[in-house]
Formats: sequence, structure tokens, C-alpha cells
Amino acid sequence: MMVRFIILFLIIFDIAFPPVKAVGSAVFALVAMAPMLYSYNVSQKLFNYVKILQLPLLIVFSVILFSLFITIISTELELTFTLSICKTLIILFSCLLYISVFETNRLSHDLINVFFVNAVICFVAGSVPSLLEFVYIFKPDNSLLSWIPYRNAFLAGSGFFGISTAYGLVFFLICYLIKEEKQPLMFYLKSLTIILAGVIAGRTAMLGLAFGGLLFLLDIKKMIAFLIVIIISIGLFLSIDALSIYSHWVFELINSEGGGTESTNILFSMYDSEFSTSQLLVGDGLYDNYYMNVDAGYLRHLYFGGIFLVILSIFFPIALALSSKNRLFMLFIVPICLLYHFKGAFIFHSRIGMPTLFMLCIIFQQNNARNKS
Repeated sequence: MMVRFIILFLIIFDIAFPPVKAVGSAVFALVAMAPMLYSYNVSQKLFNYVKILQLPLLIVFSVILFSLFITIISTELELTFTLSICKTLIILFSCLLYISVFETNRLSHDLINVFFVNAVICFVAGSVPSLLEFVYIFKPDNSLLSWIPYRNAFLAGSGFFGISTAYGLVFFLICYLIKEEKQPLMFYLKSLTIILAGVIAGRTAMLGLAFGGLLFLLDIKKMIAFLIVIIISIGLFLSIDALSIYSHWVFELINSEGGGTESTNILFSMYDSEFSTSQLLVGDGLYDNYYMNVDAGYLRHLYFGGIFLVILSIFFPIALALSSKNRLFMLFIVPICLLYHFKGAFIFHSRIGMPTLFMLCIIFQQNNARNKS
């Protein structure tokens, strides 16, 4: 069980181990599991999962080939985008091998557990400067600091928006599990910790709670349980001195007179950009260093590869939903992903969000299969 936990932790959080930080821990997890491919049962399961996810896999391969084409015809040879997609493909295969090697009947709870443990790490490291310095050793860029130390105190290859999107997806999973069956008290305690850590990592995570709350509209008892979790989370956040000092930042959207935050105002101003016909058709083939000073996902894809790449990025979460054959995945998780990508480079690029999304696809696919059997 411990081996399974560690492997999943390495895949999801893609820790940047020195001195090869660019490789990421998902690659080490893949290498560690590779010998299991000699097992007929594992290889057969892997083949079956590849068949299930053949459409999203095809899209990822298509994006890699398209990005190489764009790079070749552009004026500058920049492989940042292509390498990022290749990393996503490696993470996807590590996820596929994981679910082929280990039992998946508790995958949802295993996912909750790894996010809970990293939430605890976040609060402990964020409160103890010496431990925070240790955590920074495993970051790809130690310069990404914040006036809120907890935002990047996770033992993970990404912080801020990168990890908050993954926590947002887990928020939805928590709501889904509460809706599906009665959960023990420990589950709710873990959920409270996860919610607090996810929100402090990035307010974007609250999108998962907003969509998750919609699951309870027709179930009053479950809605009450959900609201209790939210109220306790807010109460804990406001009552803990180390966290409450950041309450203005967390609730900026509510407190602001204009109904927006500084972050959202900057984001919407990015979408006022004008594009040439060439940029719309094939982009500029440039992606690194926030080309054109934008970090919004659709804009970054448009500037790199034009409208075709934007279409592929929109269709990718839809392809995952089709693979899962689950109506809730299509109705809720797909919109969450599309909104995340409106904010930042989530689809294809999130080192933590992508493996979390892949695992959710498998969880919902298996739940759908069980419900039909």
C-alpha cells in the first residue's frame, strides 16, 4: 500500500528532484513501474486502458506533430511548447501504467489521500521557514515566492495556479463522493484540510467547489452536508491567525466594489488583444517566457499555433469525457477545465492538473461501468 501511495504521489505532483529538475518525478515513477510490463496481466490491462483513452491520446500525438510543424515553419526554433506536450504524454503513460499495475477500486480515495498529505505538508512547511526552504529544493524555480508562503509550500513541481487547478478538480471529486455514498468522519476531516490548502494555493480552486455544489441541488440532506463543510472551512480559515491575515486576498472577489479582482481585471484585459490573419491561422510558433505578455491558456495557444491549436485544446477535455462515458464528467469537469484554460495554460501543460484529470477520467469511467453492470 505504501509503494502504491508513493508512486501515485510522484506521478501527481511531479516533484523536481535535483539535479535533474526538468525531468520530474513522474518519469521516475514510470521507470520504477516499467519492469511490471513483463507481466501479461499488466500489459493486457495497459492495452485495454489505451483503447479506452485512444481519442485523447490521439489528440496529444496530433498536438505534438502540429507543434513540430509550426516550429519548423516559424522564424525561430523554439521547442518549449513541444517539450511541454511531450512531458504531458509521459505523465499520461505513467498514469496508464499505474492503473494497470495497481488495483483501482480505491483510486478515488487514494487520490484524496495524496492531496491530503500534500495539504498537510503545505501548512507545516508554510509555518516553519526552515522546512519551507527544504521544500523549495524540489521546485523547478526557487524564485517563485509569494507574500503568502503557503501558496508554494507544497511538495510539488508546481505551486500557485498550477496546483490550485488540481485541487479544484479534487474539490469536485469530494463533492461527487459525498453525493454517491455516505462518507466517514475522517473523510470530512481530510476534505476540510484539502479545501483550505487548495484555496490558499489559488482562488481558482474554488471553481471546483462551485460546480461540485451543483451536484446537491436535488438532494437536500447532501446539500446540508456540503454547506456544513464549506461553513466550517471558512470558519477555520478566519479563526486560524496564520491564515486569517490573508482573508482579504481570498475573499477579494466578494469584497471588491466592481465585482472583480486585480487578477481577473488583468486577465480580461489580455483578451482585448488584436491578432493578425497569420497569427489566427498558424500563430507565431513562440511560447516561452509568456510570449506577448499573456498567460491565458487560449491566448498562449493562439499565439503559438493559431485557431486550430485552440480547437484541439477545447476538444481535449471533451475527448476525455467521451472516453469516460460519464455524463457528469461532460457536464461538470469539462467546463471546469475550459474555464481553467481561460485563466492560464492548463490544458496540455499543467504538470499536476493533467495527471489529476487523467485519474478522474478513469474514476468516472469505472464508476459508469459499475453502474451499468
